[in-house]
Amino acid sequence: MQIRLAIQADLKPLCHLLDLYRQEQGYESDLAACFNFLNQRLAEKDSIIFLAIDELGIVGFVQIYPAYCSLMLNTSWKCADLYVLPAYRQQGIADEMLTKAKMIAQTANIDLMLIDN
Repeated sequence: MQIRLAIQADLKPLCHLLDLYRQEQGYESDLAACFNFLNQRLAEKDSIIFLAIDELGIVGFVQIYPAYCSLMLNTSWKCADLYVLPAYRQQGIADEMLTKAKMIAQTANIDLMLIDN
């Protein structure tokens, strides 16, 4: 299993996973809106998206957003979006993606906040 950052070339398969994630959370399917949302995130670089990829393609993602605290004068990352295809669950893939995110956050001296959905 490879864990890496999403790039523009990942947009189409990633939007399908985002759509499945949203449906699992009770939202209607809307591939066009998912595509537009992710396209904007990647173009503006205002979130960090890690992908889990096997030989068949993308099987999961975690999306992290910057958060700022003026009282503490620091930056943190908020992790609220995590999805793994049902057939790949209970294999430690979510943990692998979160470990990679935590490692990058530690390197940048940034706290990673996990939001429970």
